[in-house]
Amino acid sequence: MRMTRGAADAATEYGATSSVGLSIFMFSSFRVEKGGHPLSGLNGRAKHLLKLLAAKYRSSIPRDVLIEALWPESDPDTGGISLKVAAHNLRSALEPDRQNGHPGRWIIARNRSYLLNPDAGLWIDVEEFVHQWERGKCHEDNGELQEARAAYERAERLNTGDYLAEDVYEDWTVLRREELKDISWSCSLAWLESASTSERMRKRSDTATRSCWLTPVAKTRTAC
Repeated sequence: MRMTRGAADAATEYGATSSVGLSIFMFSSFRVEKGGHPLSGLNGRAKHLLKLLAAKYRSSIPRDVLIEALWPESDPDTGGISLKVAAHNLRSALEPDRQNGHPGRWIIARNRSYLLNPDAGLWIDVEEFVHQWERGKCHEDNGELQEARAAYERAERLNTGDYLAEDVYEDWTVLRREELKDISWSCSLAWLESASTSERMRKRSDTATRSCWLTPVAKTRTAC
């Protein structure tokens, strides 16, 4: 099940609006929008650094891990300087008007690690995709098939292609790409199953059978 609706429309509906601040798209080709407009001036190691940080959103990445990923042949001292330069260039691309010496809004550096600020108004298509899939599962467990189908549809509308397609041969992207493919396949199967179940329920004319379907099951529903 691959929805035909445009990715931009889906992203806008599910959170990537100008009010968010920064929107990062990792399905298909990597791109970034700020305030609803494409971000210019992001390239080279700064762009690669943002990919790594977005891939580990809400988690900090140790300085040494980033150096190894970005400059595998570099010694620690040289790599450390290069990382600082890349982080500076990334901050400048994200916030060109920030004051010199100010760390900015989006990138946090602490305890010899870097991470994206989860409280800065940030939206990532992959994160929203997984969130909608989890909502679909929750609704399905509650027997809320219509809501489950809607969540699965929202997830698949965001899935516009392979995860970081331009980095298909980068080792660090392989596992996540396969995980997302599995989730997409799960969404498709769950959507078809919920649609089939809903159709069977609709066609049932026997009052007692319908009542059995519609009676709430004796278990606690989870808020989705």
